[in-house]
Amino acid sequence: MHKFKSVLAPQMEQLIAYKAAMNMTIKKYETVLQSIDRYYVDHQITEPTVTKEIIFDWLESTMLNNKPITKSLKMGVVKSLCLHMAKSGIQTYIPNFTYTDQSTYIPYVFTDAEMQSIFETCANWRVTRARMHNAFFAIPAIIRLLYSTGMRVSEATQLTNEDINLKTGTIMLNHTKNRKQRMIPICDSLQTILSQYIEARNKLPIQEIRLPQSPFFITADGKPYDKKLVYNWFRVVLEKANIAHKGRDFGPRIHDLRHTFAVHSLRKNIEAGKDIYCALPTLCVFMGHANIYSTEKYVRLTQDAYPQLIQQIGGTIKDIFPHLNDSYINEDEE
Repeated sequence: MHKFKSVLAPQMEQLIAYKAAMNMTIKKYETVLQSIDRYYVDHQITEPTVTKEIIFDWLESTMLNNKPITKSLKMGVVKSLCLHMAKSGIQTYIPNFTYTDQSTYIPYVFTDAEMQSIFETCANWRVTRARMHNAFFAIPAIIRLLYSTGMRVSEATQLTNEDINLKTGTIMLNHTKNRKQRMIPICDSLQTILSQYIEARNKLPIQEIRLPQSPFFITADGKPYDKKLVYNWFRVVLEKANIAHKGRDFGPRIHDLRHTFAVHSLRKNIEAGKDIYCALPTLCVFMGHANIYSTEKYVRLTQDAYPQLIQQIGGTIKDIFPHLNDSYINEDEE
């Protein structure tokens, strides 16, 4: 854990310890609190309190190019710190405002034809330059995994060999957003893809490649994949598949494979005559959502992508979930 140096160090350490004990992801708290800690040290603030003036000056110096959702995240951490200090008997200012995003990203749901084009692009791609082959090595398997399971990119890139069990047809996710371990089943076709990837990967002259704790997805020179590498190569795949990318913040994005998985899953349930209301809890657990409210948004996305399904189920979606709104802020992101 980062060593805080300002006068607020004890309160910051206590807050992070409390959040960790609650099994919450503490990375965002550490990042924001480090920034506040540096501000207090740089400005030689010695009073163990937070004032409105200090908060607004810190905001002005650190949030110039931040998006509204990032600003809200930071303010949430600041408010948590101030509330913790207040409960400890320290007089402090407690901020009570958030930033709103007027240009909220609308998830992109790939069509069946677009997904088929993406798969065919990966299957038929012949890369000649060694450097490109080095980076592209695992991308076909990663894309199929993300679409077939709906897992987050960060969950996929942190998989190790021991997490994959092709005999039982399951994957154990140990590094999740909500820090809750979950097991997901994989279909026969995905098992085949992963088996082919393992066979090709294990032929690489790389030491420790088969160890249980070694990264499952690697580049051709043995380096583990990270999210940025997957993001960049997905953009290239989209271009070769003739799927237009509208630019930064407009997508389609690699995370939209998760949205597509959810919508296509609900569509299949409806087409099979199953109750969409009963399907949601299963999808919620499968995707690792903290609660079913994060899963409900996919009902509206399914409705938007396949309006003909509304007639098939008698228009009950609006009756079951009348409170669904049009906001798709990605609390779901990795």
